[in-house]
Amino acid sequence: PIFNEIQNSNQLNSFKIKNLLVPRSFSEEGKLKIMSIPDGIDINMGCPSRDVTKVGAGAALLKDSKRASLIIKAIKKKIKLPLSVKTRLGWDDPKNILTFSRMLEYCGVDALFIHARTYKQFFSGQPDWQMVYQVKKQLKIGQKFVEVSKYPPAVRDI
Repeated sequence: PIFNEIQNSNQLNSFKIKNLLVPRSFSEEGKLKIMSIPDGIDINMGCPSRDVTKVGAGAALLKDSKRASLIIKAIKKKIKLPLSVKTRLGWDDPKNILTFSRMLEYCGVDALFIHARTYKQFFSGQPDWQMVYQVKKQLKIGQKFVEVSKYPPAVRDI
């Protein structure tokens, strides 16, 4: 499946085309530059880049559940495609994902992809697969999107 990603606040200023949210970055002077209709939309709420987080986007949304929920609800109203969220375990505490993921499910997210580290860990340190498993156990969303065969046996067996 092909998903268009919404990564930052500027992309939320969008054009409406046939009930499809088209991020501004995919257009130029109002002319579409999309080769085909995507299979879904993905919101990146896990990007740790300072340029992204300093404007309140990406992983910064882990600290602002209310704003994150408003973004999800606004997008869900405008699209008929599946909506996924890519995120991290939390800003600095991996247990944050337990509450954040329930909010995502409540707001109507269809699938969830988790980078098994916090924002503070960036890309170093051990991923916390047990916390990912805890999220998987508590949610009903995204089960059909999971393709565990790509992961090592230790992860598949969680």
